[in-house]
Amino acid sequence: ATVEWSYQLLEPRERLLFGRLSVFAGGFDLAAAEASCADDRVLQHEDIADVVGSLVDKSLIVADRDPHGVRYRQLEPMRRYGHECLHARGELKRMRDRHLHHYLEVSRRAKEMWCSPQQADADDIFEQEWDNLRAAHSWAVNSANLPAADCLIATIAPHAWCGLKHEHGEWATRPLTLDTIDSRANASTYGWVAFWAYVRDEQLRALTIARQGIDASPAPDHPDTSWCWSVLVLNDLASGRRTQAQEHASDALTAAANDPDLLVEWWVLFAIIEVAFDNDLGAVPDLLTRLASISATIGTPSLRARSLFCQGRQRMWANADPDIEGARSCYREGLA
Repeated sequence: ATVEWSYQLLEPRERLLFGRLSVFAGGFDLAAAEASCADDRVLQHEDIADVVGSLVDKSLIVADRDPHGVRYRQLEPMRRYGHECLHARGELKRMRDRHLHHYLEVSRRAKEMWCSPQQADADDIFEQEWDNLRAAHSWAVNSANLPAADCLIATIAPHAWCGLKHEHGEWATRPLTLDTIDSRANASTYGWVAFWAYVRDEQLRALTIARQGIDASPAPDHPDTSWCWSVLVLNDLASGRRTQAQEHASDALTAAANDPDLLVEWWVLFAIIEVAFDNDLGAVPDLLTRLASISATIGTPSLRARSLFCQGRQRMWANADPDIEGARSCYREGLA
């Protein structure tokens, strides 16, 4: 009743924005409010800042200031009431679609940053917007928007993989429920489901899901199958199937060669190097040189660090006379 009383005291534009802001989860910035909530009739883009400020003054939204700028949020009772208002006006689907579209763009830009020396800034964005990305992905699945759900899985994946965010595996599983003969989930989504199953030591499930992803793809050597082949490689090694690991490594490399995304080739090479350490130590130096080159081109610090770890490992174990100081140097540089 208190929230409703406060709501009734608002001006029409304030009521409208108050309801629309309820689509955000975990806070939002002004740019997100403008992109998701403005229209060409009552709430122009240039109006959003003033109306947001008015709602802050009336304690209906909270402004949080940090080194990254100002973010806003609704307290949960306010957000729930705003959600009811949005539903009553028949705007819920449209606003959730706009929220999803905005965070698709946010995740695309953040992934581009992640695949560069700006990884730390990208990780900050992913962390800050994690609740909104979760809500956007949930809506994509609930509204049967399979392409959007696949896209979010792909763009969030590098950050989730590097930070061991297992929740990403749960997200990736959900689009598979929408997979039909007429509308197939992306093979890379299957690949990420398989990867997280492998991380949890669910080897049989990882194997099954990876093969389903390859079967769902237009062709076994389609670029999107790279993740599935790579998981098969890692799964084979963990199960002691060295010959199969080599065969699947060749398939992974073929698929990655068709993909312009260097991160895909990096991932495949990383898996192939694991095979080489077990089966063909003579191939390791050339593979590491290639991995280091791609890591430097992409510029992502975490990829460079993992490349240096592999180089240190090679200096320790791939020679009859271990280069201990050389390995330490690689590890120190990787940590730096």
